[in-house]
Amino acid sequence: MVSTNAYADVDAMKYANTITLDELRDQLYFYASDEMEGRYTGSPGQKKAVEYLKSLYEKMGVAGDNFYRIV
Repeated sequence: MVSTNAYADVDAMKYANTITLDELRDQLYFYASDEMEGRYTGSPGQKKAVEYLKSLYEKMGVAGDNFYRIV
């Protein structure tokens, strides 16, 4: 378990062990695609990328009181 952040009680390996190589590749290719419009801070593409990651975290059940403050 990671103990250097506010989410030290989250077992990262629990989530790491749920993704396949194909799923990881697909997600990374999508995140890096032109569809994300770049990710400059404050840009529409950055906000789109944050929403994409947020939706993945929500599907995995990863959450916390301040977890989504990056949006």
